[in-house]
Amino acid sequence: MIHRGVRIEYIKPQSPAQRAGLKEGDIILSINGHAIKDVLDLMYYSVEDILKVKFLRENKKIPRLLKNMMNN
Repeated sequence: MIHRGVRIEYIKPQSPAQRAGLKEGDIILSINGHAIKDVLDLMYYSVEDILKVKFLRENKKIPRLLKNMMNN
């Protein structure tokens, strides 16, 4: 199965993404229910937002909540 999305190349240590369990190599499929097709789609989300992220890891779709990205 082919999935579109954006592959995570780097996770900043102690970042909200790392605390939510995202890892390098994961593929972000959607944010707040909106499909992510490319890096430009990520520009529509604020670092102050609470984000419902769905990502792909080892052919499994995993949901996570990212909160409070301003307070790293």
